[in-house]
Amino acid sequence: MSHSVSVVVYADRPAQELSATLASLDAQSLPAARLQVILATGNGELARRLDRYAQHRPNVLVHHNPGPAEASKHGAAALASGDWTLILGPSVMERRARVLPEALERLTRYAAEQDLDRLTGRVAYRSAAGILDGLFGENSVWSGDVPDRPEPFVLYRTAVLTDPRRHTRRGGVLADYPALYLDPRPSNTPPITRSGVAARWVDGRLRVEVTLRSEAAAMAVADRRLHDQQLRFAVHHPASGLDFWLPTDAPRPDDPDSDKRVARAELDPRRAALGEPLAPGVWELWVSVISPDHTGCRLRIPAADAPSAVLDGLLVATARHGDGLAVDVGATRYPALGALPADGAEVTESVRGTRARLMVPSLHVTGAAAIRGQLVQRDAAAPATLICADGQARVESYLSGLAGTNSLAVAFGGAKPAETGLSLRIDPSGSMAVIATPKPPRPRVIPAPVAPEPEPPSDRPRRTSPKPPPTVLTRLRHRIPAFLEPAAQRLSHNPAARAFYRRVNRSLRPRH
Repeated sequence: MSHSVSVVVYADRPAQELSATLASLDAQSLPAARLQVILATGNGELARRLDRYAQHRPNVLVHHNPGPAEASKHGAAALASGDWTLILGPSVMERRARVLPEALERLTRYAAEQDLDRLTGRVAYRSAAGILDGLFGENSVWSGDVPDRPEPFVLYRTAVLTDPRRHTRRGGVLADYPALYLDPRPSNTPPITRSGVAARWVDGRLRVEVTLRSEAAAMAVADRRLHDQQLRFAVHHPASGLDFWLPTDAPRPDDPDSDKRVARAELDPRRAALGEPLAPGVWELWVSVISPDHTGCRLRIPAADAPSAVLDGLLVATARHGDGLAVDVGATRYPALGALPADGAEVTESVRGTRARLMVPSLHVTGAAAIRGQLVQRDAAAPATLICADGQARVESYLSGLAGTNSLAVAFGGAKPAETGLSLRIDPSGSMAVIATPKPPRPRVIPAPVAPEPEPPSDRPRRTSPKPPPTVLTRLRHRIPAFLEPAAQRLSHNPAARAFYRRVNRSLRPRH
């Protein structure tokens, strides 16, 4: 049974941030009929705009309280009619809060199954700056009176929250699915560095290993020795905020003061989303360093050389995304194929035409698949198929074109075509061959002209030819009346008149 939820939102935030939070509530998998949204606000223009918004939304209430934010928040909670209540207060809303799509449905189901009065959700973050809170690595349930921690996401049974005589009997944490997507709280990032990253595919899983080092003195002052922290890998989808833990092996060193830890994890894109395939798109790899109080930090896994893969028909490109390692499920942005060997290319004639077969030895393959794509030449594209079987992959396509040599690129998934380093050569007779793309000739370096050395300065005056005396015609030209000057200027631009003037002038000069 799907339980109803009331979400109290501190609404005195910039319109763009508030709209994004409300949009994340609209996108919940929990039916809208079981979701109540209570907007806690003061008075003023924002309050009037929220009132107009609520007139068109039957599941939205606006609570006006011009007093302190905490008083407004708790006053709004008294209006909750759902079985469960979630409060997104000022300290959460100022961090651009988004409730992830299936959070409310999953948390209420888990709380009902475990008979809980209070359930804390895990938080995912947009960046890794600072100390993060709400980092829970495992699901858990506890009984008895335990002091409430000020976690960012806490779902309360409404009857317990609104009745001061009732106490929380049982509480728990749901860590499998992230509940909230936030900006980190500004603070100093712990002095932890990463090194020695390695990644490779084994039986359809990407195995990643990274070495973490800490400044032992600084960690000891903060009472956060690396030896005592929990290390967990995660795969993170920045476009949606979804974040899933990965199986992690991070043995603690024998020396409790050691400043070095090695962590290993396996990523299977076919099952990483709680047993389901990861959604298409770019997924980043992170490692979290979690203290016993569930605060800590997150670090990107640096990029490492690893091939792409086809896993039972699922195309996965391994790429450098930003400053770290990522997998692009479906090759939506990064190409899964790149340079191909010339000795693995062959062209054969058949009844259907001339067929090219290009081997792809670098691709990790599990299962059998035939993925449609394109073989791209300079100004044309032909249908192509990426065929995977028996742990090997090849591209097949039928060729056509005019005589000449054109470079070849391949496009599979949504990524742009990737150059293969191969070219199709078609002879005038029509015979075809796939060859390694010839390297362009090195441009000839033309030496720059050497400027003549300047002559040394001389004290002797330069000899110049004397200017010839003016002729009768020159004197007449300078005495033309002003009203005739425009006509004389037009004649001066006429080539024939200008040539005649020069000849007459030369004939009038005295000869020596």
